Amino acid sequence: MKRYLSRSLLALGAMLMSADFPIFNSPVANPAGLEENSSQDRAYLGTECDRSSDYVIEVESINGRVEVRKGETKWVRVRSHRFRWFSHGRTEWTTAHRNTTLVRVKRDYGRRITWDCYSE
Repeated sequence: MKRYLSRSLLALGAMLMSADFPIFNSPVANPAGLEENSSQDRAYLGTECDRSSDYVIEVESINGRVEVRKGETKWVRVRSHRFRWFSHGRTEWTTAHRNTTLVRVKRDYGRRITWDCYSE
């Protein structure tokens, strides 16, 4: 019985870490070929945090609204350091560092939204 449980737990762990299981392998959308691990002449400015229980929020980018679901991480180019986002049909605002032009939006599966702010 112990051996069976041990094998089952190993199989479950392998499944959870596979590319087919989205909880641990959330997609990262990159605008205009922006690479996750490349600095590309950008400077990290700081992090802001917000909360939303809405499953999908929308962030206003220079090209329109970008949807970000719980568990996703997306890069968004913003018009200003004070940018709009939408949750439950309401307009919300986040004020980031003054030179912010690019934001990496990270959503966990709870309410937390993390805005990593960059300048390009």
